[in-house]
Amino acid sequence: MTASHDKDFRVLHVITGLGGGGAEAALFRLATAMPDPTRVHVVSLTGDGLYASRLRNIGVPVTTLGAGSALSLLRSIPALIRILRSSGADIVQTWMYHADLIGGIAARIGGRPVCWGVRAASFDPTRNKKSTLMVARICARLSRLIPAAVVSPSQAAIVLHRSMGYAGRFELIPNGYDFAALRPDAEAGASFRIATGVPATARVIGHLARADPLKDHPSLLKAFAIVADDRPDVWLLMAGAGLERGEPYLDTLLAGHPFADRIVGVGRRDDIRAVMNAMDVFVLSSAGEAFPNVVAEAMACAVPCVVTDVGDAALIVDGTGWVVPPLAPDRLAQALGVAIDEPSFDRARRGEQARISVLGRFGLDRMAAAYRALWHEIARVRVEASLGT
Repeated sequence: MTASHDKDFRVLHVITGLGGGGAEAALFRLATAMPDPTRVHVVSLTGDGLYASRLRNIGVPVTTLGAGSALSLLRSIPALIRILRSSGADIVQTWMYHADLIGGIAARIGGRPVCWGVRAASFDPTRNKKSTLMVARICARLSRLIPAAVVSPSQAAIVLHRSMGYAGRFELIPNGYDFAALRPDAEAGASFRIATGVPATARVIGHLARADPLKDHPSLLKAFAIVADDRPDVWLLMAGAGLERGEPYLDTLLAGHPFADRIVGVGRRDDIRAVMNAMDVFVLSSAGEAFPNVVAEAMACAVPCVVTDVGDAALIVDGTGWVVPPLAPDRLAQALGVAIDEPSFDRARRGEQARISVLGRFGLDRMAAAYRALWHEIARVRVEASLGT
């Protein structure tokens, strides 16, 4: 592939929405790494969300279709076909199940190859919406017919989807990160503590996630109660959408907690480097994940991690932290106690090992190159097939 060919290549991304989730963040990072972001077009089936303005700020055209129901999603297909044809896209990349289904149908009718994107590593009916599970099952039936490939950042997610009936070609492309932005920064961490009321001398267990049953915050808070009971200098810093004092989700969880005065909820934050650097140890308490971005982000900031053994979390940690079973607060507390009691010099050395590990495996350039290589290969095969070669 020549550099000029790569520059002229156009991709239409279709995503369910542009809120603050992992898929949306991955799409944004991928767009920033493209040779010419103006040749990337993003369509949100719903509304703008967090990332629409960020994408537009780097020159990426963003179109929203305003769908809010199953019927309106189906009705958006003709509009999506028109956008596809007018954009001149060589290929369509979809993100999340509703976009896989709607974007896949539109691409098929519009005569363009499509790559689906799947990320979930749990289909637990008690922790997933019925509509999401239904659409995922429909996609499984159509997976032989519509996508040229199914892309996932997670080996665990690939195994899960194959077991559900997804067929055809899978491509494992791990998430990539901007390590110039995600790095150790003691000054930013100290300033964040001051701004949020966390003592400078506290030993801080940190957590970053949205308010969601899959994140298993009840187990995290039970584990923290055990750890904090005989460690008066240990605090819990919680960040993410819905994890803020005054939010019903967090207020309900903290009601009656014996150490609520040492739990700080700061809500959604954009200054991820500052958040991570305010922590001594990061904790992932999830009951289900595919490729938890927050673990790699914490490691990039040289923060050691305690994670539940979900999705690719243990693979990301790569022996630099602690891995415990999910839904086991006692085991989580035990690991957190060991981690936070580690001498500061040893913990710093562990954090540096963690950073070296992710730098060697999850660079943004590597992720972008893998996507571009896949898209070009699929587009080339389509052209050759149309020419009968």
